[in-house]
Amino acid sequence: MSKKNFDIYFEFNHSELNLAVFNKTNDKLEYYKEQTYESYFNNYKELNFEKLDKLIEENIIEIEKSTKEYIRDIYLIVQTPQSISLKLSVTKNNEGNKITKEDAMYLVQDAKQQILKTNKEFGILHIIVENYVLKKIMDGFFDRIVSIPT
Repeated sequence: MSKKNFDIYFEFNHSELNLAVFNKTNDKLEYYKEQTYESYFNNYKELNFEKLDKLIEENIIEIEKSTKEYIRDIYLIVQTPQSISLKLSVTKNNEGNKITKEDAMYLVQDAKQQILKTNKEFGILHIIVENYVLKKIMDGFFDRIVSIPT
């Protein structure tokens, strides 16, 4: 069995398929595509699974060509009308120390615990970090604010 070098994500929402492929060795986004499939619904708002199956198959072939690897595993994210999206900000004073992956993971875990503590009836399907905001502090004043999109 060979080790796979990529994590592949398929996200379905009400009208769009988003595809993302991340290189496991450097966490770099290697492939991204947004594709609408609204036209795959009929007049009764039922999804045409034959058309959707063909769309998925075409995209898998395209990703396999791009990565030069056969796809064995896919992270599948499905958003339904019952899905709820939350936006949340968390902060941590790193006291001038270099920010590590563990620092970022701690903030994500802290956010997750806060959400679950106050929303006991819900479960978390996935967490997407949209950006990081770094503040450099000089003599008690904010010298510069840098936003880093992910």
